[in-house]
Amino acid sequence: MYNILVVDDAGIIRYKLKNELTAEGFDVFEAPNAEVVYNDTFSKDISLENIDLVLLDIYLKDESGLKILEYIKNTYPFIKVIMVSVETKKKIVKKSINLGAEDYLVKPFDKEDMLTRINKIISRDDIKTETTAKKESFSRETEIKNLKTSISMELNRAIRGGLSFSLVKIILPREIEKQKLKVVKDNITGKIRDIDRVFFLEDNVYAFLLPLTDSEGREVFLVKIKSIVENNASLGKESVKEKNVTFPDDIAEGEKVNPEKQYEYRDKMMEVI
Repeated sequence: MYNILVVDDAGIIRYKLKNELTAEGFDVFEAPNAEVVYNDTFSKDISLENIDLVLLDIYLKDESGLKILEYIKNTYPFIKVIMVSVETKKKIVKKSINLGAEDYLVKPFDKEDMLTRINKIISRDDIKTETTAKKESFSRETEIKNLKTSISMELNRAIRGGLSFSLVKIILPREIEKQKLKVVKDNITGKIRDIDRVFFLEDNVYAFLLPLTDSEGREVFLVKIKSIVENNASLGKESVKEKNVTFPDDIAEGEKVNPEKQYEYRDKMMEVI
């Protein structure tokens, strides 16, 4: 299934497009304004990361569709966008394409024209695989970037306050059923402390940043995580592979912590990932 998001402030347009596209086998979602797009609240089931194509009106009441286009392409570059508008000025069409739109549909248009353009953009045979790979790569790169930034911030606090913190990476068996993997993921995120952060590097690979956690606390945390896997995925604790490191014990290596080595410490911690 391909996920299409229709962004238009005219309810009758959204209704028409949803019916036509659903009849062709697409999963269609609706956003009546820019706020819903920016807040990613168009669905309780999926997010923008799961969208393959956006049909985007240029003239919305609360925002220019061109600004939304720019936001989508900067934040979710794998999403394909077709601009939809009554506007026929060449400079607007050109600007849309320059901002990353794959095509431009002028209202009114018929169903066949729309489907022809969509099918040119989304090949039903192989583009889905390519898009999914891009999403996974993009998501992993984003998580690693966020993790690196968070480690830098935590190092700064730990060095100034003489504190400990830990980084834990766990790898779950790939053979875990998707439903069980979701249950494990939900249980883990629901039971960690508010100050802890989890980064989903892959479907089965998680990294945890644990403030105020020394080596002993790290081991207690790992026991808890392994118990969650054992109880919810019907797998033994030994099936969970792990890599971990604690600052300053495993990083400063007995030396006095040197604030000038903060970036060096960060890179050492990232070796776990």
